[in-house]
Amino acid sequence: AGRAGASVTVATELIIRTGAVTVQVPHQSVVNVFDSATRDATLLGGYVASSTTTGAGDAAGASLTLRVPSTSFTTLVGEIDKLGKVESQQIGGHDVTGESIDINARIANLESEETALRTLIGQSGSIPNLLQVQDQLFGVEGEIEQLTAQENSLLDHASFATLSVDLTPKAAPVAAPHQQ
Repeated sequence: AGRAGASVTVATELIIRTGAVTVQVPHQSVVNVFDSATRDATLLGGYVASSTTTGAGDAAGASLTLRVPSTSFTTLVGEIDKLGKVESQQIGGHDVTGESIDINARIANLESEETALRTLIGQSGSIPNLLQVQDQLFGVEGEIEQLTAQENSLLDHASFATLSVDLTPKAAPVAAPHQQ
C-alpha cells in the first residue's frame, strides 16, 4: 500500500511564498478595485481563498486573500501595487525543502515497516500474536496517513502562494466652506 510517486528526495526547492499588501484606493472605487484584484488572481491561474467587505459608503473597505501559482506571485504583487497607493507591503518566503525531505524519508521507513508487518501477519500463528501485529500495522498506517497529509499540505502551500490584500478607502476631499 505504498504511495504513488513516493520519494526520499525532493527535485526542487519548496518555498512557501506569502505576502500582505495594504492599498489605499478612492472610496468610490473599492468595489472596482476588489473586482480587479480578483480578476488579476484568476488570470494568473489562481483564486480568491476568502474575502470580506467592511463599512459602507465612503468608509467601505475590503480584504481579500488571493492564492496564485508560486511562479506568478511576483506578477500578482505588481498588479495589486498598480491598483492604488501602497500603504504597506510585506513579502516573505519560507524554505520547507528540508522538512519535505524529512517527511518523505519517514514515510519511506514506515512503508518498509508496513510491508514487514504485513508479512508477519501471515506468519503470526496464534490469534493473540495476530492481533498484536494488526495493532502495530494500524498504528503504522495511521502515521503514514498523517505524514502524507503533512506532505500534501506543504506541497499545496509551496505550489500556491498566498497574498493578503487590504483595500482601504481614501477619504473624499472635503469641500471648503463657501464664503459669501
